[in-house]
Amino acid sequence: MRSPVSSSSELIRYFDESRIEPLFLSCDLAALDTYLAGPGVDARGRHEETLLMRAADEHNLLVLSHLLSAGADPLLHDAAGRTALHHAALAGNDAAAELLIAAGAEVDARDNDGRTALWHAAALHLPDSAIVDVLLRSGAGGRLRDDRGVSPDDML
Repeated sequence: MRSPVSSSSELIRYFDESRIEPLFLSCDLAALDTYLAGPGVDARGRHEETLLMRAADEHNLLVLSHLLSAGADPLLHDAAGRTALHHAALAGNDAAAELLIAAGAEVDARDNDGRTALWHAAALHLPDSAIVDVLLRSGAGGRLRDDRGVSPDDML
């Protein structure tokens, strides 16, 4: 299993999900910054997901962009080995995928099942969807097979 921590030896900090939800919904960036002064920009939720992953899931581009500007790490993995780019692909969030890729997200990062963001996008969205297009234009490998031998090309 891939480690959810970055290469540093920092202690993982967790966020209080009941406090984050209203901040995400209101898009109150000043209040979000105040809250994040405690746990930090790469704080984790109960499934090891970061706030960046959560913003990608929820199509919250304002918060996602703000977190990236504040130094959120797009390379971190959750408990399933998924990065924020995987979360964007699962949600069909092509705009978030573009922001994450521009911020240095690894296009062909694999989760615990060996699946890339493109694999998830191909499995869950139409082959001609915007998220699939963004990932392919960014150089995502369509022939990369997961642990069961299935590639995105098999689904496209």
